[in-house]
Amino acid sequence: MASSHENETGEGPSPPQRPEPPTPAQLPLYGQLSLPNKPTRRALRKRLISTLFPCQKAQHQRQQHNAPYYSPSIADRIEASSAFLGAYTGLNNRQLQDHVHSIRDRAWAIEPYPSFGLGWFLLPGLSETKSWPDIVLEAKEGKTILDVGSGLGQELRRLRLDAGLGTKTNLYATDACRELWSVGCDLFLDRDKARPEFLLADARLRASSGKYASFGPRGSLEKLRGKVDIILISGLLEFFNYSDQVAIAETVALLSRAGTKVVGRCFGTDHLNERDYKEVGDREFSRFLNSWVSLLGIWNDAANHTGIKWNVNVETVGLEEWGLGEGDLSWMTVEGPLKGLDFVVVRET
Repeated sequence: MASSHENETGEGPSPPQRPEPPTPAQLPLYGQLSLPNKPTRRALRKRLISTLFPCQKAQHQRQQHNAPYYSPSIADRIEASSAFLGAYTGLNNRQLQDHVHSIRDRAWAIEPYPSFGLGWFLLPGLSETKSWPDIVLEAKEGKTILDVGSGLGQELRRLRLDAGLGTKTNLYATDACRELWSVGCDLFLDRDKARPEFLLADARLRASSGKYASFGPRGSLEKLRGKVDIILISGLLEFFNYSDQVAIAETVALLSRAGTKVVGRCFGTDHLNERDYKEVGDREFSRFLNSWVSLLGIWNDAANHTGIKWNVNVETVGLEEWGLGEGDLSWMTVEGPLKGLDFVVVRET
């Protein structure tokens, strides 16, 4: 069952006031995002373990593989996506099993996310949304399309295949982890072929301090300022707290122009359970689990900061519609119902 909610930012009624979040609860959902040019403590620790204590490194890897969101086999998901993967890579079904499992474990070693551990990166993703046919058509017309938080780059590879694009495209990907993009090139066997252009950047914008800004003379996103027609954001927002999600929306505003469409999805809940969550050991960051109300609020707050108005439509769906089953979700300690939020945001001015 899906429900749809729509709101126009900047004018008219605003979404209901978001209540103060309760005391943060534990949500073992995702690891910390690795920022460019500044290794995380975990990365430094892994590097030290690898160099000085190879036995402890092996033990650390075994502990990672014991995570509740790691499955030794994702054969069923590889089989379900074999038509796409085979058409893109040229590998047959048997070759794909070994190839994708090997790539998955490389990605997991970089960032132990459920997307890799459970094979979510093989799900249809945005290609199953109502907006996908229009996105494919606009890709064929040469429109500029950017995937924010691209990970392995599976969304753009699906788009490139569905649109039948040749060697020259206007497809771009940005992520704060270059290593994942590199692994994605090996997954799709297109390192030496035509592929989307990758831009290393943090999606958050801090206009006052410029701490995370990727614009300006040295900014990797400057070349796309005001030029992007379609922006894809899938599985990214749930990495961040509420203010950082607003900062991402502000980055999107700088990349956009009148008529730009943002298509995305994120994990969510109902209005009574939207809140900040922290993992055990988290100190300097938390994550905000949205409802449709707070998701409207993110774009409304970004509009107030930038003066750019958006029309926002959010659809709340059951996670089975994303292809997720009980085994994908049983480990999540979320208070209240866990939902999927599919959203389409269109710039008006």
